[in-house]
Amino acid sequence: MGNSKDFYRLRIGIGHPGHANQVSSFVLNKAPEKERLDTQAAMDEAIRHLPLAIEGQWQRAMNQLHSFSGSTK
Repeated sequence: MGNSKDFYRLRIGIGHPGHANQVSSFVLNKAPEKERLDTQAAMDEAIRHLPLAIEGQWQRAMNQLHSFSGSTK
């Protein structure tokens, strides 16, 4: 897509290992169970709001997604 802004995307963040020198290993290895559960919860929530996005209600869908707190802590 290059630098095109003509598309929508869903960005799901991941955790941080705590130290900058551990980031590469953290993102390139299998995610810890907590991260997998949190990522799945975020994807499930995004799917739940997909009908709004399809209807063109992007702002409403984004507002609801941005208020989601699905961390399994």
